[in-house]
Amino acid sequence: DEAKEKAAVAILRHGLPGWEFLKSLPLKDMKKAALDELGETVTTRLGLDILRAHSRAKPASWSPSYFSCNEIIVLKKEDLFAGFLIQSGMDAAQGNMLITTWFQKGPGRKLNQPGGTVVEKKTIKGEKARKPLRPNSGYDEWVYRFRIESFPVELRFIGPAYFLLKPRQSTNIP
Repeated sequence: DEAKEKAAVAILRHGLPGWEFLKSLPLKDMKKAALDELGETVTTRLGLDILRAHSRAKPASWSPSYFSCNEIIVLKKEDLFAGFLIQSGMDAAQGNMLITTWFQKGPGRKLNQPGGTVVEKKTIKGEKARKPLRPNSGYDEWVYRFRIESFPVELRFIGPAYFLLKPRQSTNIP
C-alpha cells in the first residue's frame, strides 16, 4: 500500500494535464488496470472536488507572479509575436513608466527569427488604482495601459519595483 501511494503521488504530480495524457496512452492490460484503479480517486487526490464545490470564487484577473524592471515580457497572439521591457530610469511609483517594445507580425513567427519592429523608449502615464491589491504596503498602486501593435496590455505597479500583468481583450487602450 505504501508503494502504491508513492506511485500515485509520482504519477499525479503533473496534475490534470498529466492525467489526461496518461489516459490517452495505449497501455497493456496490467498497466491499464492499475491506471483505472488510480482513476477512481483522481478527483479527490487532485482536489478537483474542492474546486468544484467552490466554483463561485472569482478567478484572479492578474498574473499570479510578478516581474520587475529590466525583465523582458513576451506576448503572443495568432499573428503577432511581441515583447516589452520596463526601463528602470523612470519612477513607476510616481505614475510614469518608460518602456521599450518590440513586435513581429505574421503567422508562425519565432523568437529566433530576424526582423521585427522596435519602438524605443515609449513613455506611459499611469493612473492610480481605485482599489489596492496590497493594502497598507506603503506604495500607491498604479495601473498602466498601452498597446503593442494590436495587443492591448495592462500592468499594475504594486511597489517597490514590482508589476503584475493583465492581458486584456478590450480595445479601449490607447
